[in-house]
Amino acid sequence: MKKAREAKRKQQKAAAKQPAPSPQVVMDEVNNSFESVDKERVKIAKAISSLPDNRKMHLLQMLEDAEKDLLNVSVETERGGAGAGAGAGGEGGEGTGGEGAGEEGGAGMESPEDDNYSDESDFEASAAQEEVLRPTLERIAGALTKAKAGLKGTTTNKRFPPTKRTMLGPAALLETLSRDLRLTLYSKEVELLVQHFDPVRARLLDYRDLIELAQRFTRSSEYDECLTEKEAKMKARVEAHRMEREPKDKRGVAPIEKQGLGIRGGKKMGAKHRDLLERVAAAAIKHAKKRPGKAPINPNKRGAIGASMAANKRVLLAQSDFRKRLSTAYNLKITPSEAAVLERQFNLRQDGLVDVKEWERYFKGLGDTAKARARKADNQKLFIWRAQGGGKRGTEGGG
Repeated sequence: MKKAREAKRKQQKAAAKQPAPSPQVVMDEVNNSFESVDKERVKIAKAISSLPDNRKMHLLQMLEDAEKDLLNVSVETERGGAGAGAGAGGEGGEGTGGEGAGEEGGAGMESPEDDNYSDESDFEASAAQEEVLRPTLERIAGALTKAKAGLKGTTTNKRFPPTKRTMLGPAALLETLSRDLRLTLYSKEVELLVQHFDPVRARLLDYRDLIELAQRFTRSSEYDECLTEKEAKMKARVEAHRMEREPKDKRGVAPIEKQGLGIRGGKKMGAKHRDLLERVAAAAIKHAKKRPGKAPINPNKRGAIGASMAANKRVLLAQSDFRKRLSTAYNLKITPSEAAVLERQFNLRQDGLVDVKEWERYFKGLGDTAKARARKADNQKLFIWRAQGGGKRGTEGGG
């Protein structure tokens, strides 16, 4: 490393002693080198396009490395010309000062930190360019998605999607996007694309690279939409599980036992509705007496509303349908105001709907309770009658 540095310093000293070329001459040489590189790049790109994919990537990488080396050489040449001019000025006054300035310039060009800094700045510049290009790339991504959807179920277009690398100029790019994606870009957008995909300013960009970058934006937007949809579904599931685990009294829903006690005691409806309670209880008793040993009443028969409780289905009915249900299934005819009273008692959801399953549970319990009470009273009477010897007298009379 030391020998290489000493050799470079000697070369720089020798260059400093020679008369420095003018800046215009240096820039002309750089421009000529760029023009020659542009011509060679187009030739190489055309030759590479006919090669297999595995060799394409390797050769394209080599081409990019060579272009970077050429750019570094041109920058060093420009710096060397400026340093040589300063060295010549110093030599006219004092030779040692010119040599010192040349050495400092050579040491500055040689430090590897400058290369790292240039790589980082190139990366930041590329990221900044992508942010500037984001609206344009999103438009291309949307057009790309529509074009893919239009191609499904039809004959595949040979020009789209591109299967090989194609170098396009600004005019050809506009024509290709209009033909394949039905997308029209502005001249400013085309200029930004050319600057991003054409670092050597050959006024040509690779159409395949553009499509691949647009597909990346398409996949990222689809992923964001999918992620948002999944998050919404997961939140809905968590909320549903929380509502199921939360006690009903915290949700403003009273258990059916408490509602039944309120109805039987007349606490919520008042004394003027006791007639309704008695009618409901009488209908429940009749309904309970019909069931033992007989076929159950089918509430779906003759236009009945709702499903039977045996089906184990939860049915929600409005007030008018609830009245029809009571009339057809339980032979209980009530007025709309009385139906509104019962609806308020059994409106567990608090949205104007009656839960038929909860109503049938209460109605069945009310009838079974009255039936059990009557059976208990009959058993008590029978027990007293037998205790008084009624059974023996009946037996003797029969004998």
